[in-house]
Amino acid sequence: MSTPYDDIIHLPRPISKNHLPMPREKRASQFAPFSALSGYSSAIEEASRITIPRPELDIQELELLNIKLFKALSKNLSVKLTIFVPDDLKDGGSLKNIQTQIKKIDEFHQQIVLISEEKIPLENILQIDF
Repeated sequence: MSTPYDDIIHLPRPISKNHLPMPREKRASQFAPFSALSGYSSAIEEASRITIPRPELDIQELELLNIKLFKALSKNLSVKLTIFVPDDLKDGGSLKNIQTQIKKIDEFHQQIVLISEEKIPLENILQIDF
């Protein structure tokens, strides 16, 4: 059986006299995957990131938090705070636990100042444990 390329199929590969052969690394990079939609994967990751709505505390829970807060401050106790961290990009946020000591309460700015000088808004404090 004969094919249209029988006359050239066994000839040696032509080598240019003017151009050097391309290095193997550069040849491989021509076939590297490329993203036609740049930023699409990061947009998908951001959309799939889960946030929770801000928990609302009732009056009794707020009073209990207030009592624990002043007890921790007056006795200089180490506390475990559960705080709500608002998300900068989406509605809602996440919960975070911090083991620390409370340095002072800034009533003017409605926040607590921790020993580490970190400031946490009072509205973001959900739970205080000793």
